[in-house]
This record gives sequence, C-alpha cells and structure tokens, in this order.
Amino acid sequence: MRKYIIVFSVLVSILSFNGLYDFYNTYYNQMSAEVAFGRIQSGDLNGVEFRASTHFLEEPHHFFENIINVSELNNDEVAIYISSFDEDGVQTGLTFTNIRDNSGFSTAVFSRDISDIHFDRNDEVRYLTTNPNIEDPNATFIEYLKEDYDYSNDVRNYRNGFYYPIYKIRNHPALDAHIQFSLAYFSDKSVAEINDLVYTEIMDPYNFCGTQECKSVYRSESLLDQYQERKLTIFGSYWYFGSVTKKIFIVSAALLLITLAYSIFNQTKEIMVRRLNGNNQLRTYLSITFIDYLLTVLSFSLTTLILWFVNIGSFNALSYTFTMLLIKTILGYSLWILIVYALIFVVIRSLNIVKYLKTAASSYGFLLVSMISKGIIVFSLLVICMNYYESYDDTNIAKTIRSQDPEYMNRISISMIQQPYFPFIHPQDSKWEEEINPKYLKTIDKYNLGILADVLLYPTKEIERDVVYANQTFLEGYDIKDLEGNPISFDSMAEDTLLVPRSALAKIDSMWIDGPILIVDTVPLLKSEKAGVVVDSTYEKMILVMAHPEKYFDYYDFDIFYYDNKTKAKLVDVIADISNNIGYVQGISNQARDNYFQKQVNTYKEMVIEFYVSLCIFVLIADKLIHRIILESHKKKIAVQYLSGVSRLKRYRGVIFGTLAPMLIGLSLVIKEIWNNYFNIDYVYKINLGWIYLMIVSLIILDSVVLIYDLYQFERTSLSEIIKGGSI
Repeated sequence: MRKYIIVFSVLVSILSFNGLYDFYNTYYNQMSAEVAFGRIQSGDLNGVEFRASTHFLEEPHHFFENIINVSELNNDEVAIYISSFDEDGVQTGLTFTNIRDNSGFSTAVFSRDISDIHFDRNDEVRYLTTNPNIEDPNATFIEYLKEDYDYSNDVRNYRNGFYYPIYKIRNHPALDAHIQFSLAYFSDKSVAEINDLVYTEIMDPYNFCGTQECKSVYRSESLLDQYQERKLTIFGSYWYFGSVTKKIFIVSAALLLITLAYSIFNQTKEIMVRRLNGNNQLRTYLSITFIDYLLTVLSFSLTTLILWFVNIGSFNALSYTFTMLLIKTILGYSLWILIVYALIFVVIRSLNIVKYLKTAASSYGFLLVSMISKGIIVFSLLVICMNYYESYDDTNIAKTIRSQDPEYMNRISISMIQQPYFPFIHPQDSKWEEEINPKYLKTIDKYNLGILADVLLYPTKEIERDVVYANQTFLEGYDIKDLEGNPISFDSMAEDTLLVPRSALAKIDSMWIDGPILIVDTVPLLKSEKAGVVVDSTYEKMILVMAHPEKYFDYYDFDIFYYDNKTKAKLVDVIADISNNIGYVQGISNQARDNYFQKQVNTYKEMVIEFYVSLCIFVLIADKLIHRIILESHKKKIAVQYLSGVSRLKRYRGVIFGTLAPMLIGLSLVIKEIWNNYFNIDYVYKINLGWIYLMIVSLIILDSVVLIYDLYQFERTSLSEIIKGGSI
C-alpha cells in the first residue's frame, strides 16, 4: 500500500501547490494595486472606498477636480480608479493618486525604488505601470510571478494598468465617458468623519445621489475591513479552490488517510505479537510504521520542492512571501499527518490484543469506507468530466461555426455597455434604462454598425421558431441568393423580411408570419456572442432582416459590430461616442476572440482528459484496495472453497460485489444527472453524448479488467501458496 501512499501524497501536493500559487497571485494582483495598503494595515491612516459611476454627472471634470481640492485643503490623500481605452479601443486601467508616502505599496515589488516618486506634485513625470512592454524611462514596472494571464478574451495577454500623479486626471478624456469608478479616500480622521466629509463636500454639491442626501442612502466600505478579509494564509488557498478542485482535493486527502491508516493497521498483528512478547508498544509502533509517515511527508515535500523549482526557480524579493507560504504548508501538512499517525497509535493501543488477533473485523471498516469513497469518486468526477465536456462541445461548435462564417474576421465586437453602478437605487436608474435603446439605435444608424441576436425571448418562441435577427448592415457581406440564383440586395428592403432557406421550408406552416417571406437557397450559420449553450446554431436558421430594428432591439440581447470597410468612423471614435453618451465600451477583435475560443477549446479538452485519467487512477487504486482487503480477510475460506470445487462466481462473489456495487451506484447517479440535464427539460439541448456514454462503458470495462486480473493473480500466487501450506 505504500506506493499508493506516495501517489496520493504527490497528488495532494500538486493540488495544494497549484491552489496556493493561484491564491497568492490573486492576492498579489489585488493588493499590489492598493496604494496605501501598508499604511492602513499599520494604523497610520484610515481609508474608505466609495464605488459609483459618472453616468448622471453633468460636469464630471469639475467633480474630480473638486475631489483633488477637498483632499488638499484637508491635508488628506486620495486614489481614483477608472477604466479607459487606448488608441486601439482596448481597455486599460488608470489610477490617479496624490499619496505622499509610497510605503503604502508594501505588497508590490517594483523594478526599481519608488520612494522618490512624488504623486502629489504637478511636475512629476514618473509613473508606475503593470504593462511589461512599455518603453519609457519614466516608467517603473510592478513585477509579478509567472502565471497564465488572460485579459478581456485574450485581446492582449499582458496587463495594461497605469498609476499616475493626481494632476494627470485633469482634462483627461476618460472623464468624458460614462464610467464606473472607485474613490479611495485616506486620512488620519475617523471613518465616520471621512464619510461625512466625502458626502457633504464632494458628493452632495454635485447632486451625486440625485435628490437625496448621500449620507442617508450611500454605503461606503472600510478599506481596513476589506484588507482583513483578504489575509494571506495557507488555509486561504483551500477556500480559493474552485468547487471542482476542492472536490478532488478532499477525495485525494481522504484516500490518502484511508490508505495510510490501512497500511498501518495491516501491520497491527505484528505490533500485537511483539507487545505480547513484552516489547515497548510505542517503540514497536515506530519501528514498524514510521516509514509510512516518512513516505507521506517526504513525497509531499519533494513534490512541492520540484514544483517550486519549475514555477519559481529563484529566491528573491518577489518570491519570498510565496516561498514562506510553501514552507508553512509543508510544516502544516507534516503536523496534520503526525496527528493522524498519533491517533492511529492511540486506537491500536486501546485494542484488546487477544480479541484483535482472533478477528479481522477492523478490515470491514476500511472496506466500507473504500466502497463509499469509490462510489462518490465515480459520481463526482464523472459529472465533472461531463460538465467540462459540455463546455468543450459548446465552445468547439461555436468556434467551428465562427470559422465557417466568411465575414467573422471582418468585424470587431463592441463590448457590453458599462451600466450605472451605485450602492443604492439611484433615482435616475429607470430613466437611463428607458433611454438607452433609442440612443444606441441612433448611434448604430449614425455609424452603420451591424447587429445580431438569436437569444430573444429565450427559451420560448424564437428558439422554437429558429429565427436569427440581423440588420441590413450585418448581412451586406454575405452572398445570399434566391431560388433562381440571383444575389439578394438588402438595401432595397423597406420592410422586415424573413429569409427562409430550403432546409427550413417545412417550418413555415407552423409559424405566424407578419411581413414578407423570401425563400433562399442557403443562409450562413450565424451565432450571436451572447447565445448560450441552449442556442443550437449547427443548422441553417431563418434570418429576420430588420429594416426596422427598433421593434426588436434591446442592447442586452444584441451583439454590436464595427466594420473597417463599412463603419463611418474610426473604431476609437465610435467607442468614444458610445462611451461618452451611453456607457463605457471597448472593442474586441474577432481574431483575438477566435484565439480565445481556440484556447478555451484546448483547455476544456485538457480538463476532460485530465479528470477522466484521474478518475481511472482513483478507480484503479480503490479497486486494488477493495480487492486486497476482501481477499486478505477471506483467503483461507476461499482456499477451502477452491479445494471443495466451489465455482469461481460463488468463491469471489464478495469481491465482485465490493467492486461493481459502488461503480454501478455511482454510474446510476450519473445517468440520472444526464437525464435531468439533457432530456427532462423544456428546450432542446444540443450536445454529443456519445463520448460521455463511452466514458461510462470504459469505466465498467476498467473495473472488470482490474477485477479479473487481481483474481487471476490471487489464484496464481496467494491461493496456491496457501494450499501448499504457506503463510496464511
């Protein structure tokens, strides 16, 4: 069993390291952006965060100028966090601050000393950035551990944040946009005094909360409370685990403990015999079983060390904190295993020697736990495989459909509008919602933008009717012909027109149509970016060409597209117009999105393979454990039955039941899950279940092969040895 101890120790180590690595990177990414973290933690300052948006401000430039003036008059400090876009229309994060003491950046590691950067001075030209590609002598870089970094659907694969002196915000074009922002106010005043100051001197003069006084409705957040919730501990990494990883970790840790306990209890008879001979029980226990403890700890520690060399590789200021966390993790793990090891000794010490030597009842407890664990493993991991396969299948179909779309790479997606955000219901929220669609439609018409949707009224009429909605601009590039082979001109359509491909002719009779119908040869396969997995786009759908989009348009349902060759302005100008008049948006290149989809397809495929292989390994080890427990406990009985001519089926029915029962129970629960998710629903869910069924069948085959092999080995070695008078 010791080889299984090593396997599970290595697995627990890998999961622990990866969880801690992701947790630390997330913590570092968050806290390195906090300009006064260290000073607030030490109690030198109080900090309060106010999150809101500029959507309802009439003079945003004056508003932010007033923030600077109020902070300077009160000898306080502030940091303003906003999003903007660069010359390519892609998002960038901006921070403007007038902090006077840079020691607050206590979490971040920089490419050079920043103590002499004066963020509160109007002549300071130096700044901080997270973008490693900036070539500017005035830039100082925030450094990061290696990680797989994605940004906005892979628009860029590097960070793009900047920390500027406060004066840079004056007349900054980002303030013209309707954006969400965060104001952090730092002072030696109390939190209550800071709140009162911000409400009365910054917000209320600009009617920031509408007709209400801000102090009666606004809820700020204490930065100290936020920081205390983000403590960097080895246990934090466990809570950071996703639900999938957490399940694997729990299963691995449980099987490790079961295997360790069984390995030790399997040697209990020898301990008892030595105890009867007068040997010291603790010394005997240590001399026989301490190797199990060492294997468990050393396997974990060596795996962690190897992972450290692969992912970190050097000991410096950047890696110091993470390395210390790893050392604490190893010590904590060693202590945890030591406690379990000691508890097993206490249990063994409390056993009645004579009674224990006459029975094998202790094995049945391990057998029951092993069978239950196997059933849970089969159900949990196969459902995880199924969920990842579902994501893989949907993403792969989406990518395939997009790759078949000849116009896909000719357009750029415009992101979802950034909506107003306030920690209360703002009086103007409903008015903004009422005005957004007419405003957006005017912008779409002004710049000749394309729009597409296939999720309207989900999941009822439109999905049943198989209709995609698109405007004339969107369809201009497609070569769609009528039944006589003549190209269709969309510019001449004055009414909403339904294009019906030959393949969908049978569906017309069951539809209620209001407007002209045009039968065409074929139509392109179109899939909206907002279409989820319930929208199947693998076959030709009818296309409603909207001559009057106002009857159908809702910004929440429709994708908006920019075209280099059709749109009547540069991308950055279109984005600026939408951001300044409606809400902040950014451009997303479809080439970048296609790369993102390919990466997602590969990731989901790898996850399916990894979890399925892990499942097979878990099943294999659980089977080995179950077989060993049953065969070791009943080998004398099996030998007698063998000599008596009892059939194999009767001799090994206990082993067969112990092997197949948890597998079949687990698979039954999986099949029930498949039924509930894909068949017992009101809408058609398009997914290829063949691979899932293949996984189920292959697990049954694996179970059977391992069972047959172990029984063959038992008869060939152990059973023949017993019959010949060997050790029993």
